[in-house]
This record gives sequence, structure tokens and C-alpha cells, in this order.
Amino acid sequence: MQARLVLADCRAALEQAERAPDPAALRVSWAAVVALLRAVRHVLDKVDGRQSESLRRAIDARWRLWDADRAGNRIFWSFIESEPKSVLKVYDFGENQDDAGQPGLDLAKRALAWWAAELDAIEAAAREQGG
Repeated sequence: MQARLVLADCRAALEQAERAPDPAALRVSWAAVVALLRAVRHVLDKVDGRQSESLRRAIDARWRLWDADRAGNRIFWSFIESEPKSVLKVYDFGENQDDAGQPGLDLAKRALAWWAAELDAIEAAAREQGG
């Protein structure tokens, strides 16, 4: 799946954020992290969803699950979906900062893990459906 490539690039951007030598480098890396986390969803829908009918059904079913269980998928709704709005639309890095004023790198790590598990579940469901 192409979404896996986006997720791998997001991991690389997060590693760069963790090693950022100055505030400007951290902001640039953080903007990349949040944009790529959001891009996983779009690539999953617009690119991967067109690969096969079984993959399309698996993606759609997973989306319905995320929507129905917003509390159980809080990282998606409160971070993956919302953080890009702060960073990419108004260039505000304050909402998810830690006590030291750094972007929420731990939240990004949790979001990466959430996406990895969700992509695994989508691929497994597509295989079960014959794709």
C-alpha cells in the first residue's frame, strides 16, 4: 500500500524532529510530521482504495469503525485530524506542546503506532475478502 510509504516518510520526519538542532529545524520537521500523518488517510482513500475492490471495502469498513468509536480512536480525531489544522493553516505549534514547549513528539509516536496497526487491520481484512 502507498499509505505505508507515507507512514515510513513520517517516521523519518519524526526522527529528524527528535534530532532537530534548533527551533526552526524542529518547526519544519514537526510540520512535515503532522502533514504526513494526515496524508496517510488521504493516500489510503484516494490511492490505495483504488487498487482493488476488497481493499476499498476494508478501508471503508475501517473508516466506519473510526467514526463510530471516536473515543477508542481518539488519537485519530484529536491529533491526526486536528493538529494539521493548527500547524498548516495558522502555523500555531502551541496546542500539543509538552512542558518544555516542544511539539508533542510522544503524541506523534502514538499516532504512528495507531496508523501502523490500522493499516495492518485493513490489509488483513482485504486479504480475508480475497484481495
